[in-house]
Amino acid sequence: MQDDLFSAFAARDEAIQRVDRNADDAWKACAETVVLHLARMRPTFTADDVWAYLTAHHDVSTHEPSALGAVITRLARQKKIRKIGYTQSARKARHAAPIAVWSAA
Repeated sequence: MQDDLFSAFAARDEAIQRVDRNADDAWKACAETVVLHLARMRPTFTADDVWAYLTAHHDVSTHEPSALGAVITRLARQKKIRKIGYTQSARKARHAAPIAVWSAA
């Protein structure tokens, strides 16, 4: 059972790394800037907030929406942001699935 858990974590980490490698560098830089901006300007934020800000204020896109997860994961590992809980997604495509709530570290 423990091997299955470690395998699952390894598969998750590999998938995040693969998405990050394949994402457009300009998009990643923009997304990182937005995440850090929201962390400074709000007490909390979610990926939904990042997507809303990107859509409203920037003319960038990515072929793989999960690339935002790689950006957020990297910033969390760098201790620039921290996960403080979960809420339901407001995005229609996410069907109210749980998503992380973040704050500045």
